[in-house]
Amino acid sequence: NIACRILGGDGESALFTELRTNRHLVYSCNVSVEPFRKVAIPIFFTSASADKARKVISCMKAILEHPEQYLTEEKFNRCKNMLNMVLKQQHIMRFTAAGNLTRLGMINDELETPNITYKYMMSVVRKYFGKGAFRFFAAS
Repeated sequence: NIACRILGGDGESALFTELRTNRHLVYSCNVSVEPFRKVAIPIFFTSASADKARKVISCMKAILEHPEQYLTEEKFNRCKNMLNMVLKQQHIMRFTAAGNLTRLGMINDELETPNITYKYMMSVVRKYFGKGAFRFFAAS
């Protein structure tokens, strides 16, 4: 969940920074993690105009295949700090709008996020993400 969130889940994520801030190709980027009994499937999604779709897919592939080029340790720590603040707020306000991510099962507010390091997260990303790990779909 944390790797997905930091790679593509908010305004500080690698996908958002590259696709929106740097290249101006999309309005937003999101991620959801669909849990099953033995696996969880991350789904990164965004929308783009038809003329920009190939550029968006190409950029998403590059980020997911080589995340270390787009996600530095400094950016990871910024994202992790922001995520920790959100988790603290959700823990306090579990039954308010701020608790939606927890209630929807997207993020568990009992994760030990303070103990997760850049090195550990990148080892998880290398194991589960990377070349050939994703399929890209375009819908109109």
